[in-house]
This record gives sequence, structure tokens and C-alpha cells, in this order.
Amino acid sequence: MALRTHAPAAKKRKALRLIKEAFKTVENNASGITEALLKSTKEGKVMSAKLLVELAEGDVDVEDGMTTGPLRSLALRLAAAPPYKDPAEPPAAKPGAPSPPLSS
Repeated sequence: MALRTHAPAAKKRKALRLIKEAFKTVENNASGITEALLKSTKEGKVMSAKLLVELAEGDVDVEDGMTTGPLRSLALRLAAAPPYKDPAEPPAAKPGAPSPPLSS
């Protein structure tokens, strides 16, 4: 039989304190986080671009992180989004299909 080392109320207080500290850390490092997201976006990472746009549009609700119920996080919403298809990129060849001739 497992022994409980913390009462549920103590765990809840600790979780709320960690959330508060996490938000304070993000707020203190906001410019660095934004720069890192921008750099990652320029490297072609779509998830960083989506998060950067969501932050710019204000679609990220800070209060969601403070609720105690189960959350559907931004990361899960973005992961469920369909992948971005670049219209300028030619379609990928099917496996086993002959390659188009190279231009000289």
C-alpha cells in the first residue's frame, strides 16, 4: 500500500505556486522567448510560427494556465492542426515513380 506524503490541498497549493513562478519567468524573459520563436520560425518550424501568431493575436489566454481543471493546451491544439502545405513547393513524388528529367 502506497503512503501519501502530501495532502491533496498541499499539492494544489504547490502546483499553483509553480504556475505563478512559471508565468513570472515567462514575463521576465518575454523578449528572449519572442526572439527564439522568430528565429525558429525563420528556420521553417511551423509550430513556432503558429505560436508566434497566436501570441501576437492575443489568442493565448493566460488565465487558462491558472485553472485547476484539465486543460487542452495550446501545444495540443497546434499539434492537431493540419500541416502547412507550401503552395510554391512542387508536390512530392510518389515512392517508386520515375523522377522528372533534369533541366540542363
